[in-house]
Amino acid sequence: MRRRDPTPVVETKRCAIYTRKSTTHGLSQEFSSLDAQWEACAAYVKSQLGWELVETRYDDGGFTGANTERPAFQRLLADVDAGRVDVIVVYKIDRLSRSLLDFANLMERFRKSGAYFVSVTQPFLSADSDAMAQLLLNILMAFAQFERQMIAERIRDKVGAARRKGMWTGGNVPFGYRSEARKLLVRPEEADVVRKMYTEFIERRSDAEVVRMLAADNHRSRKGSVWSPQAVARVLTNPVYAGFITLGEELYPGEHEALIGSEVFEQAQVLRAGNVEASAARERTARQRNPEYVLRGLLFCACERNGKPCGYSLTPASTRKGRVRYRYYRCISRDKDAACESRPINAIELEELVLNRIAEVARDLEQKARGTPQGLEARLHERTGQQRDIARNERGKLRERLNQLSADVRALDNNLAEADGANRSHLQRRRDVKAEQRTQVKQRLDEVQARLGKLEALTLDASWIADQLHGFHQVWRNLLPRNRVRVIQSVVARVDVDE
Repeated sequence: MRRRDPTPVVETKRCAIYTRKSTTHGLSQEFSSLDAQWEACAAYVKSQLGWELVETRYDDGGFTGANTERPAFQRLLADVDAGRVDVIVVYKIDRLSRSLLDFANLMERFRKSGAYFVSVTQPFLSADSDAMAQLLLNILMAFAQFERQMIAERIRDKVGAARRKGMWTGGNVPFGYRSEARKLLVRPEEADVVRKMYTEFIERRSDAEVVRMLAADNHRSRKGSVWSPQAVARVLTNPVYAGFITLGEELYPGEHEALIGSEVFEQAQVLRAGNVEASAARERTARQRNPEYVLRGLLFCACERNGKPCGYSLTPASTRKGRVRYRYYRCISRDKDAACESRPINAIELEELVLNRIAEVARDLEQKARGTPQGLEARLHERTGQQRDIARNERGKLRERLNQLSADVRALDNNLAEADGANRSHLQRRRDVKAEQRTQVKQRLDEVQARLGKLEALTLDASWIADQLHGFHQVWRNLLPRNRVRVIQSVVARVDVDE
């Protein structure tokens, strides 16, 4: 009797269909572009022996292929990583990604998970094909990316041309306006508040005074929150209110109705510039006139505020009772928006606390330096060098982070030019988050740079400072006020104060 060959075992492949459309146009129809893609992919899966569709659908409507930040696509990647998908099926490869770099990273990610992708209209370009197909695939992806960049460039040019004509092209709608049919229309009740803000600032020349006026009159932001100095500053520096549209650093007359005259806006900017210069001059003068406040500029409020440290600086102040003058430091935010509940800190007690800590550190350094000013100077050089290396390392990382965030913001700006509907709102929120992170990194970079400047000065003054730290308390009593400030400013970077 003739033996039959055993029936070959067909390996089952779990297939996930991914569909994408860049815009939301037509998605509300009974049979949309996403449905058409899905049906074509499902028919292809059905034609393949052993292939089975997973139950989950992965559809992204209104999301660009310029990046991988798409809800359904992220769910798909998570399932691939978890080993729940063997084959990713798409209608065309640009549904997966339009970025050559992202595409290469995706291919590596699929490979590590034992998965691959198939394009039903380009089956010769599937990810399990031979070397020639891989070459064709990369060439095709390069052209897809080039096409996307050309489209983005044309859209940027179109947006630029529209802005030069004074047209509103989208984004966060300024307080005082609403957006309708791509036009800025005035919200009368908000517009009145904006005008009051400019009037108050020109009269009082202070953001803090504007904040107080808004709080006293119970004016709230569009989200219903109390106005902050930062939010007030954004209103007082936005040329939209004077009837202009911005394009980079250029201003163009806008189609929208101005809430204030251009001369009012210009006057406010001149006063703001003067405030910055005057503030720096006041700080220099204050250091010269009041050297007794040795911790000026070093104190920061750590009082909890909305679940996190306040972070505002503490400023010197004083009061008199009869002939007695009392010195203290108080959180500057109490002058700005009165939101910080910290109490004024007695200056003498706080300074004594810091001086005692400096004395402890000085004694520790002396012991390790065998008790001589020369040894202390060497130890100071060593410690300063270590701190300088740490600060330089942090500066390098911050610069890298700043460059990355700036690149992210630019990329999101490009994607916003293509997006519409829900995807535009999603991208705008991400762009705002990245921009805020960039601002925070810039601020921290400035702090580290200032710290490095102090460390460099400390290195140059190491010999003099070592002499002052040697027997610190005795020397301190004999130091002139300006030299007390010099010592403190040289060895203390920052003091966080919590009641």
